[in-house]
Amino acid sequence: MSILIITLPFELFQAIRPFLFVNYFNAWQMVFDDPIPWGAIRTNAAILAGFIAAFFLMTLVTFSRKDILS
Repeated sequence: MSILIITLPFELFQAIRPFLFVNYFNAWQMVFDDPIPWGAIRTNAAILAGFIAAFFLMTLVTFSRKDILS
């Protein structure tokens, strides 16, 4: 669903686009630019790492609250 939102050219979706993690998936494609924009690649990789950490922590908290033994 998120990939659909970032590809549609509606102004409504442009406001939430920076908050969607799929917006930063194309960072690896910047390696083929000349010159390589290392700053933008680092920024996108850091944002994706932040999303991964946040999702992992949410999952860890949710899983630790579950009673799986009973």
